[in-house]
Amino acid sequence: APCAAEAGTTPMPIHLFWGDDDAARNRAVEALIAQRVDPSWQSINLSRLDGGDVAQAAQALAEARTAPFGSGDRVVVLQRSPFCSQCPAELGQQLEACLDVIPDSCHLLLVSPGKPDARLRTTKALQKLVKAGQAFEKSFALPAIWDGAGQVELVQRTAAELHLRLEPAAAEALSEAIGSDS
Repeated sequence: APCAAEAGTTPMPIHLFWGDDDAARNRAVEALIAQRVDPSWQSINLSRLDGGDVAQAAQALAEARTAPFGSGDRVVVLQRSPFCSQCPAELGQQLEACLDVIPDSCHLLLVSPGKPDARLRTTKALQKLVKAGQAFEKSFALPAIWDGAGQVELVQRTAAELHLRLEPAAAEALSEAIGSDS
């Protein structure tokens, strides 16, 4: 199901994209940026940071609380987000303090290759927002190598995202050729 921000209704300031399908995840990130950030203001209203660096993760939280300049929204992309995996306690506290103060015109996009660890306090806080409709979570998991039906579905879903019409036999042939490599 598309998030409300993608559907053009109420914006959701927090987006959690996770999974091992790098290509699909990156397409979704770029689509959100294209939809929300005015190209004229992109150099100011778009930040791409690396969560592998604690300082950049903290910077992402600070930037997500800052209203955008000019027209359009602000998008802060935090690749390798630590908030749903191994998050230092101090950084986790900063996230929890930040969650309720992100303006609707800002989007904190937390991107992670792994599934969120449901045992973590920060993951629980984010999941609470997802359940309340204040955040959006999307999984980009690749099908297992032995999941033939899942691989065909991946080919069909990718074709649909790229606005390509694909016959069922073509989807099966492509899935046999590429497997689970999106």
